[in-house]
Amino acid sequence: MGAREFQLRGEYVALCDLLKLAGIADSGG
Repeated sequence: MGAREFQLRGEYVALCDLLKLAGIADSGG
């Protein structure tokens, strides 16, 4: 795995976490 792939994976995971937090905030649960 190259450094670029690792960086993209990290950004993807961070984005998923943000979406999860946003979904939880939107649902109020």
